[in-house]
Amino acid sequence: MTHLRTLRCLLPLALVLTGLALPADSLWAEDGDTYQFVFRAHGNSDWVGMRYRADSGETWRAVKGRWVKVEEKGAAPEPGTYRVQLLAQKDLNSWWAFRYDVHTGRTWRLSGGNWTDMPTDTP
Repeated sequence: MTHLRTLRCLLPLALVLTGLALPADSLWAEDGDTYQFVFRAHGNSDWVGMRYRADSGETWRAVKGRWVKVEEKGAAPEPGTYRVQLLAQKDLNSWWAFRYDVHTGRTWRLSGGNWTDMPTDTP
C-alpha cells in the first residue's frame, strides 16, 4: 500500500517535468498527507498545478518544470489544516487559486503571484 501511495504522489511531479497535462480537478493525496497536489486544466490545452503543505498552507506553483514558491502578501498563516482550490474557465483560458483553513474559514486568493488575505464581514 505504501508503494502505491508513493507512486500516486510522484506521478504528478513526473507529469509536470515532462510537460504532460492532467484532467481537470486532479487531486493527488489523501487526507492526513503533509503534502497535497492539485491540478486543473484550463483553456484548450493548458493546465496549472500546485503543491502545498496541508499543515502550514505553504504553497508552490508548477512553472516550466519547477516548483516555484508562492509568497505571502502579509503575515504567514498560523499552523492549521489547509486546502487549495483551483478554478478555471476554458473559454477564457484563465484560472484562479484560493487557499483556506478548514477549521477557521480564513481564506486567501492568489493575486499577483502572492497569497492575499480575503477579509470577511462575518465573525
